Amino acid sequence: MAYIGSPCFLDISDDVLLLIFSYLKGYDLANLTETCDRFQKVASDKSLWADADFSGGCTSLQQFKHYCKFLTHTTKRLVLRGYKKKYAATPKWKTPLISAALLKFIGEKSPNLENLVIKEGYIDANKLKIIDFETVPNLLSLRIEDCEFVNLPTPPRDGSYFKRTHKVLPKLEELNIIKGGWVDDYDVMVLSKADSLKRLVLRNVPRVGRAMAYLALSFRFV
Repeated sequence: MAYIGSPCFLDISDDVLLLIFSYLKGYDLANLTETCDRFQKVASDKSLWADADFSGGCTSLQQFKHYCKFLTHTTKRLVLRGYKKKYAATPKWKTPLISAALLKFIGEKSPNLENLVIKEGYIDANKLKIIDFETVPNLLSLRIEDCEFVNLPTPPRDGSYFKRTHKVLPKLEELNIIKGGWVDDYDVMVLSKADSLKRLVLRNVPRVGRAMAYLALSFRFV
C-alpha cells in the first residue's frame, strides 16, 4: 500500500532544490544556509555563486566577512549594498561597507571576478584607495552607485581618487558612477587615461560638466 502523507519540501531531491535555489540571489541563499544542514549543503554549491548578488539586504564590513565563505573561483559578479540609504536618518548609515583588506580577500577567493557593484556604501578613501583594486586585476566592469566617500584627495594638489586607474585596472572596460556627488571634472579627465575603458556612464553627478570642452578633448571627442 502506498503511503500518502503531507508533502514536505525536504522530500525534494538535491537536483531539484539546486534548480529552485538558482532563482535566488546571494543574500537570500546565504540566509537559507542558516535554516538546516541540507539547505546549507545545497545552497553552498559553487554553481549558485557565479553571480553573488547581496543587494537583497544591507551588509556591513563585518557581516560580509561572514558571507565571503560563499565566494569561489567561479564567481564572476559581486554586488554589495551598504547602510547609506536604509539607515539615512541614523548614525548607522556610516557603517563601513568595504576595506582594502576585504577587497584583497575577495580577490584571493574569486580571482576571476569580472563585475563588481558597490551600492549605498560609506567609504573612507583613506582606507580604500584605487590602488587597492589591484587585488581584483581581471575586473572588466565597476559600478559605484549612491555611495558616500569621505577623506578624498584634494585635486590638483593631491591628485584624483582615480589616479593610476589605467595601471591598477588594465582590463577595465566599463565604469558606472551613479549619484556621485563626490566626482568632479578633474576625476573624469584622469579617467581619460584608461585606454581600455569602452563605456563610461555618469548619472546624477552634479559636479561634472563645468569644463565640458576640456573633458571632450581629454577623451578625444571631436
